[in-house]
Amino acid sequence: MNKNAVRFAHQRLDAYRVALELFQGVEIVAAAFPRGFAELKDQMRRAAGATVRHIAEGANRVSPRGGLIRRERARADSCRPGRNFLDAG
Repeated sequence: MNKNAVRFAHQRLDAYRVALELFQGVEIVAAAFPRGFAELKDQMRRAAGATVRHIAEGANRVSPRGGLIRRERARADSCRPGRNFLDAG
């Protein structure tokens, strides 16, 4: 089997790759937060992870309606890390 072969629909999406980059970036930013921000760090990590999962689930849904719902959730989740970061300042 070719190592570069794409196995799942979500792996072809730019949105999925960007969401993975966001997730990795959130991990770096969260690690740099000072003590006392555990709740915010946790929420940022969960929101970034949920974005990745929703995009993957939506892209691989068989029914168009199911995929649409997942994409809508992914879009909403993608706004959470930045919004909460700005609210904390």
